[in-house]
Amino acid sequence: MARGLAASLAVIFALLRAPTAQAIDCPTWSQLWPRQRFAVLDVMVRDAVADSGARSYRIDRGTLGRCLESHTRSIAADIDVSCGEAPGSGVLAPNRVFKSYIWSCAG
Repeated sequence: MARGLAASLAVIFALLRAPTAQAIDCPTWSQLWPRQRFAVLDVMVRDAVADSGARSYRIDRGTLGRCLESHTRSIAADIDVSCGEAPGSGVLAPNRVFKSYIWSCAG
């Protein structure tokens, strides 16, 4: 049991360290149309699922991808809120929100 927990934590940390192809900041996010925002999120989901950390630790990448995809609207709404709360200092807010969803889906 402890071994499984350690492996899960290792996967989560590897995914959280991995940069996405579409690292985006609040000013850029706020200029996108809704369709563009979802396209960016699709790329972020694909990148998280394809990450080598997910493969090397044998995480169920299909489950992770489906979970993230099912929360896309919530992720977008949470990014909107996070960027609205700190428009000037929320440069990393979109990625921080996305990574919190990785935690919930991979955990």
